[in-house]
Amino acid sequence: MAEEWTTPAMAGAAPQYPQPRAFELRPLSLGEVLDHTFAVYRTRFWLFAGLAAIYGAMNSTAAALQATLQHQILMGMGPGPAQIAASGSTVLILLLALPVGAVVKAAILHAVSEVYLGGTTNVGASLRAVIGRWYRWIGVAVWQVWSAVWVMMLALLVAGALTAIPGARSAFAVLGVLLIVLAIFGGGAYGVIAYLRNSLALPAAVIEQSGIRASMRRSKVLTRGTKGRIFVVGLVVYAMSMVAGVVQMPLAFIIVRTPLESHIVAHVITLLVGFVAATVVLPVGAIGIALIYFDQRVRQEAFDLQVLMGPESLVTETAATESYGGL
Repeated sequence: MAEEWTTPAMAGAAPQYPQPRAFELRPLSLGEVLDHTFAVYRTRFWLFAGLAAIYGAMNSTAAALQATLQHQILMGMGPGPAQIAASGSTVLILLLALPVGAVVKAAILHAVSEVYLGGTTNVGASLRAVIGRWYRWIGVAVWQVWSAVWVMMLALLVAGALTAIPGARSAFAVLGVLLIVLAIFGGGAYGVIAYLRNSLALPAAVIEQSGIRASMRRSKVLTRGTKGRIFVVGLVVYAMSMVAGVVQMPLAFIIVRTPLESHIVAHVITLLVGFVAATVVLPVGAIGIALIYFDQRVRQEAFDLQVLMGPESLVTETAATESYGGL
């Protein structure tokens, strides 16, 4: 019988890792990361899709409420107020998507660690393993997004302030335009790099049970030399999402060009396509990021040897990171 043991990295969930593992821990090339991503996905498709369906259902429900609100306001108040209401509901969807998406991704990452290291889990067990520290996953997600947008937002605010100075509009208008261009291109480039640099924070937080601040620092260490691979995984996820967008485009055209009474069927189909896309695509990115996390630990810390030697050799950052607030 294969030996079983429990890793301290997930002490709260107490997973059991039987030997031999389902996948070999070793340094992976970019092609192997992508191949392993879909291989892991195929082995437990319904597990990962079931977790992602929670996010897909929330997103589709919020989109349905948005469409209903926009329709009602448009019928009673006219295009102007309807557009304002639609914009407000769009912001609400984004505010809901971030926390729900963070918790769902944390559950998927927990499931990946179980499957990849040869353990067993299910949708309920993965959710129970992460739901108690939902605030930590949301904090990591907010920090990651903020690190990507703060430079651009600051430059845009300064540009807006310059163009609003009374009596000096012509003198500062050019500088304001230059700052806007710099914010879009320079701030955008910085934002992408910052986002990639912090991309392994959530896997570190989930698998090592480290706090928010420590997870961000951990990600900066683990992403050294692998930002290009993370970027490619993101491109693959983006390309898969665009497939759903192509399917939805004709439906959006129908919605715009036909009377409001004819929108119901098109809206329902659009929502179903969005739900299926979120359910199918979300795990690809989470699994890919998790595999890069494991790969970097193998390269930098000989994590594969630690696993082979048993749980007593698995030294994580948990003890050190709890001293930084425990979030």
